[in-house]
Amino acid sequence: MADTYELLASTVVRLGKFARPFETVDQLVNRILDTCEATLDATSSDDVVSDGDVKDFDWQTPPDLTHTKVLSVEFNKMKFPRAETTWNSVLMEAIRVAAERVDSKDELKRLILVNYVVGTKEDEGYRYLDDVKISVQGQDANAAWKAASHIAYRLRLPFEIAFTWRVKKGAVHPGVMGRFLFSGKIKPKVKII
Repeated sequence: MADTYELLASTVVRLGKFARPFETVDQLVNRILDTCEATLDATSSDDVVSDGDVKDFDWQTPPDLTHTKVLSVEFNKMKFPRAETTWNSVLMEAIRVAAERVDSKDELKRLILVNYVVGTKEDEGYRYLDDVKISVQGQDANAAWKAASHIAYRLRLPFEIAFTWRVKKGAVHPGVMGRFLFSGKIKPKVKII
């Protein structure tokens, strides 16, 4: 005898929005699961090829990060969970740290190079950061990194970020693994007379 599972009425209504005529509940759930698995597979690292060597890149003059996938992040001595290893997650964390550390709104405004508004805004690509009470507009990889590294440099926040270029047309280093590394310490400039 098959197992029986109870579903809430609200769940059945949600499932009904995706149902096809004459489709059983089992067929519907399996079709939805197939779609989810295909989406996960499409965003997995299958299109990432690397020989295992990691190349250090100058984070202050980075190469084009279009078509990169972030593999690991340690930012301000905090290791990110795998699900949050994105360029925008690095930016959001940098903004959170900046909001905690700076004393004035003007100083915060100078640190944040991307569009943001005080309060809640969740359209036009904005994401609300409840803990700092601002909404920040999402960025592409290059803009997110530029803004995050600006904050990191100004506040001396150490980081180590590993990433790889996907094997795609338009990627500047297809299949290459890269790393940005900053100790949080700035070497003094030497003046030669």
